[in-house]
Amino acid sequence: MSKSLSAIVVELRRAALHAALRNINLHVFDSRATERELHEYVARELGQYPGLIRCWTRHEGVPREFVSDMLAILNRHSVWARHQLYPNKAIAAQYLGGER
Repeated sequence: MSKSLSAIVVELRRAALHAALRNINLHVFDSRATERELHEYVARELGQYPGLIRCWTRHEGVPREFVSDMLAILNRHSVWARHQLYPNKAIAAQYLGGER
């Protein structure tokens, strides 16, 4: 059974968050941070609780209302765009090879 477009969007957003956390680990911690340290760093930067960041990694990625702030963190060290962190259904359709 193939995945729905909505399921692919969620999968892509989670993958984007994991890539963002790896990027932060590389640039801020020289790839030495633990998962907990990464969650604490991002939470502190966003004024949130580390548990919330952990939830994002397991559920739907970065919520829309935090995308701009998360991009600000990421863009301190490398160039990121909104569509990379928060892919939409059109991007998910392209990912699936043009299916809708």
